[in-house]
Amino acid sequence: MNCVIIDENVEDLKNLVSKIGMFSNLHLVGRFSNYIDAKHHINKNSIDIIVIEISKNPESCFSFLDSLTKNIKIIFTSHDTQFAFRTFNYNCIDYIKKPISNDRLKKAISKLNNLSQKNNGNHIYVKSKLKKKKIYLTNIKWIEA
Repeated sequence: MNCVIIDENVEDLKNLVSKIGMFSNLHLVGRFSNYIDAKHHINKNSIDIIVIEISKNPESCFSFLDSLTKNIKIIFTSHDTQFAFRTFNYNCIDYIKKPISNDRLKKAISKLNNLSQKNNGNHIYVKSKLKKKKIYLTNIKWIEA
């Protein structure tokens, strides 16, 4: 899975890069200290997960996420937990309070892996609006012709 890290604190960013390196299934394809550069990279590349810090200005973080057009899984990090509830409005896998321990990050990545394994099973393609969409059978609740 292709991963991008966004954190305004350069030391925290370096620390998280080294921790992400422990996971063989994650391929770090970008690390950014600002949202503008991150958005350009995300729009041009295939990204599966974003690890993003909710910074001192949380509205800029949420505005950035609102501007994304791709469906990307997100792990939030923060020194404060006051925005944890709000993150569920996004494609939130986990919310990790800083400082990030290796065990806590492993737990978040295992949630991501479990979710990916569920969707790696059987699937069908459905034509919709002149495009083909991949639908996993586990996600189908009702079919009507």
